[in-house]
Formats: sequence, structure tokens, C-alpha cells
Amino acid sequence: MPAIPWNLKYTAAPAIECTVGASTGAKEPIMYVIIYQYDVDPANRERFEQEYGPAGGWASLFSRADGYLGSRLYRDVHEAAPRYLVLDRWDSHAAFREFMRQRGVDYRARNATTRGLYLNERHVGALEVPG
Repeated sequence: MPAIPWNLKYTAAPAIECTVGASTGAKEPIMYVIIYQYDVDPANRERFEQEYGPAGGWASLFSRADGYLGSRLYRDVHEAAPRYLVLDRWDSHAAFREFMRQRGVDYRARNATTRGLYLNERHVGALEVPG
């Protein structure tokens, strides 16, 4: 099967599909998902996965905030060079804005220290789950 280029139209449905709670019939807890795409040098693959994974440095920073629900890291299986999607899940857009108000300096500092782990970064979108 040929690789499908990632873009907002392609990733929007799978991102929502990956949320928790749907299979139990419980009310969907995820209301706001921020998606980034990264192209990573194969030499940095392991470090990138550690830093951007659900127990990495970014998740550690976000976990200090009310409303943070977790991060998910997905690797494209069709690309020769590692390409990833990162989904940061919050209970609301307001919770993420409050985190940025309180921890924006820490966010920018972490961004500066992790910039060397990837070749390209693209903000795919910020999605709200209707309801």
C-alpha cells in the first residue's frame, strides 16, 4: 500500500479515533488534542522517542498542569526515515491556555533543548472533540 502523506484531513479522524473511553460507553473525556508531525534523523530516533513519548520530558512538563490527559506518540510505518505524530491531549482548550500562561517559559526552554532531535516540525492542528 502506498504511503498516504499526513495532513490535517488525513490525521483528524484517526486522532479522534485514538481517544479513550469510547469502547466503554463512558462519556468521551478528551476535548482538545494538539497534533505535531516530526521528521527525525534515524540517528536520533531513540532519543526522540524517549523525549516525546508518554513518559518523556514533554509529558513530564505537561503533567504538572490541571487538565492534561496524556501524550501519544505514533511512528509512520510507511516512511523510510522516521516520521512521527505526537498527540497532546487536554480536557479543554482553556486548560492548555492556562498551562501556557503558567508554564510558557518552561515550554519554550524545553522546546529549545529538544529542537536538535528532529529535522522538521509541523503543527498539524488543534482539534476539539464536539460535544
